[in-house]
Amino acid sequence: MSYESLRDDIKDLGKLDKILLQTSDNVLDTKRRIEYGVHQILLEMGDLIKLNTNELNKTIDKRFTDIDVTILENHRGALANLSSKIETEMSQVWRQIGVMYQEISSSKLALDRLQEQTESYVNGTLSTMDSMEGKVSQITGRIAEVDSNLNYFLGRLSLI
Repeated sequence: MSYESLRDDIKDLGKLDKILLQTSDNVLDTKRRIEYGVHQILLEMGDLIKLNTNELNKTIDKRFTDIDVTILENHRGALANLSSKIETEMSQVWRQIGVMYQEISSSKLALDRLQEQTESYVNGTLSTMDSMEGKVSQITGRIAEVDSNLNYFLGRLSLI
């Protein structure tokens, strides 16, 4: 009986051993499945992160591109306005330069005429002075002649 009970206990221990082995196999199998699942999850998460990162990068790139385009359009508009204002101001400056050029040309012509008149006046004055000098020398000669004739006349008058 004790042998039989021992044998039953050994059978039960054998069954328990089988159960423990089967349980350990099941645990190892579950562990492998969990590791495989975690690995799959990690791969899928990596793909999703890459996908989201790519989409996020595309979204960010699009936003920056939109911002760049907006800024460039604003700069182009400002540049066009500035160019227009500068062109308007420059045209007014060129008009003023044209008016000043005309005034300076008129002044130059007036100064040229004044120069010609001054030269003709100076030349006329010099010729008048030369002729006056000649007349003065003639008058001086006549005065000397009159003086000598006067002395002759006074001498004759005193004789008379």
